[in-house]
Amino acid sequence: MTRRRGSRARRDCLGALHQQALTIAGQRPASVHESALANPRSLVFPSGGRRLRTALRILVMAMAIGFGARAVAEESRPLVISLPAMGDEAWRPLIFRSIEKTTNYELIHDPAAAPAYRATSQCSASAMLLALPEDFELAKTPRLAWRWKIEEGLDVPNERTSEGDDFAARVYILFRFDADRASLWRRFQDELGQRIFGAVIPGEALSYVWASRVAVGEHWTSPSQEDARLLVLESGSNQEASHEWREVIVDLAQDAARVFDPPPRRPPYAVGLMTDSDDSCQQATSWFADFRLLGPVPAAFP
Repeated sequence: MTRRRGSRARRDCLGALHQQALTIAGQRPASVHESALANPRSLVFPSGGRRLRTALRILVMAMAIGFGARAVAEESRPLVISLPAMGDEAWRPLIFRSIEKTTNYELIHDPAAAPAYRATSQCSASAMLLALPEDFELAKTPRLAWRWKIEEGLDVPNERTSEGDDFAARVYILFRFDADRASLWRRFQDELGQRIFGAVIPGEALSYVWASRVAVGEHWTSPSQEDARLLVLESGSNQEASHEWREVIVDLAQDAARVFDPPPRRPPYAVGLMTDSDDSCQQATSWFADFRLLGPVPAAFP
C-alpha cells in the first residue's frame, strides 16, 4: 500500500506541475515548437516570453521527476535469476541405492507452467538434483521460488517417524559440508566419499514439504538424518488433490536460521525435488516447475 501511495503522489506532483505550466504560459504545450523544450532560452517571443520560458522550465522539471520515479521503480525490482527449466540436462537424477524402486519424472510442457516434471511414486523414492551456480551468494539471492501442485496425495498417519517419512512433494536445499563443525565420523564419511566416489557429501539439508497431516509451519529433525530438517509449507495432501498451480517463495537464510541451531555457515550448493512413498508404500503424483532465485525483498517507497 505504501508503494501505491508513493506512485500516486508522484503522479499528482507531475499533474500539478503540468497544470501550473499551462496556467503561466496561458496556452497548450502543443502550440509550443519542439525546439523550445530543447533550449527555452534560445527563443525570443514578442510578448509573454518570460512567462513561456518559466512554463517550459516547469515542464522540464516535471519530465525529470517522471524519469527519476521510473529509475527508482527499476532499482526497486528484486533480482530474479531463472534456474534451468525442467528437462534441462543440468537436472540430474539422484538414485538411492538402498531403495529398490525409483520415482518416475516425466517431462511435460504444461501450457500453464511451461516445462514441468510430473513425478509419480509407487512405493518408490528418487529425486532430481540441480547444482546451484558456482558464484551463488545467499546474501545476494536469499529467496527461492517455484511452482508445484498435487495430482494425487498421500495419507500418512505420522510423518515424523521413519515409517511415515513420505511426502507427495518436497523441495530440498543442500548446504556445503562444514568440516569444522562435523563430528569425527562425519569428517571420515566426507573424506571417504570424495576418495571412492568423487562425490561431495552434503552438510545440512532443509526440506520444504507438502505434508499429509502435519500443520503448516511445523518443522522437525529428519528421522533418517540428524543434520536434516523438514519444514511444512503445505498440508492436507491426504484430503483432496490441488490441481491448481501454487506459487511458493521461501527465504532460505531466514528458514535455515529458524530450523537449525546454530544455522549453517556454508552456503547451499544444490536444489532438489522429490516425490516419495517408499516407507508407506502408497502412490502419489505431483508436479514441479519454474524454479527461480530471488533477491532480497525490496524496501517500500517512503
